[in-house]
Amino acid sequence: MLDQFESEVIKEDDSEEEVEAKWNNFKHRSADVARCWAKYGLVLLTASRQRLMEDVDNVSESQKEKQNAEEQENEALSDSLDKLWFSSLELLSYEEQVTDKFALTFEDARTIFLNSQEWLKKAREFYEFDTHASDHVQIVQDQSQLFKYLAFFEEDEDRQCRMYKRRVDLLEPILKELNPQYYLLVCRQLWFELAETYSEMMDIKLSRMQESNERPSPHALRKINLLAEQSISNFNKYLDSFVNHSTNEMPKTFNEETVRPALLAYFYLGRLHSKIIQPDKRAQLENIRNSIEKYKFVVDYCEEHPEAKELMGVELGISKEMVTLLTLKMEKVNKILSQE
Repeated sequence: MLDQFESEVIKEDDSEEEVEAKWNNFKHRSADVARCWAKYGLVLLTASRQRLMEDVDNVSESQKEKQNAEEQENEALSDSLDKLWFSSLELLSYEEQVTDKFALTFEDARTIFLNSQEWLKKAREFYEFDTHASDHVQIVQDQSQLFKYLAFFEEDEDRQCRMYKRRVDLLEPILKELNPQYYLLVCRQLWFELAETYSEMMDIKLSRMQESNERPSPHALRKINLLAEQSISNFNKYLDSFVNHSTNEMPKTFNEETVRPALLAYFYLGRLHSKIIQPDKRAQLENIRNSIEKYKFVVDYCEEHPEAKELMGVELGISKEMVTLLTLKMEKVNKILSQE
């Protein structure tokens, strides 16, 4: 329908101003339509991932009954939609780009990914950073999320890492262009997403090293540490954005929207500090202290704010265990250092 715009909407007797206004409106609406299709693709990949992660064997009878009812409702809806037929529109080429089926394989996900990226590329042509900064950043974030969910379907770890690297390449340049004073919420989102992405890359490299029977090379160790440090840096930037500049202190209480992300940042920092590989015992000791400090913050905050316990159920339990285990490890390292 939009492709017929020029011949059917722009008239021969239109003035230059009218033509320009109509073209601008056309580009604007085309970009919006493209964003909607991209969002559909992103939601479909998200739902496909969630569906594959669910344990089908644990579906209760009541859930099965609910599913059967939903299927019957969908069939009835499908019957009614079959009566809607836009015979005047040639839509076959568009229908081939869009599926209503969950992605089950990498190839399924890749098709959704490629089409969604094309739609976002088209949207970015209108929503340029200089004129539509907020919309432009949201589009870049959607592009990053598409790589995230595509990586879930990829089994090859090297290719997974390259997808995560593409996310970094998308997010870091745009973050450098944003002033946190005016785009604080967006910057927080980007810091957190970058931190998670670097952490995912570190996990892949670390897992590969641990599974290998060969002695890790200095380059491999440096790479793991660098990824951990990059993740730590972005999580720290995220948390530093909450510091009260007049008191130079963190808030005593986070609000409902920020409490879980903030505590997760502390939790991840505790984990990241414990993953840094250091042969030097004193450096190890410093990392252990940092790790305990971050885990302990999660534990102490939940003790002081009982409502946070429900939000941090699993992470809180792990944090308590890690405080105990790392304290014992710190005592062991201290003992070794005292004997030197």
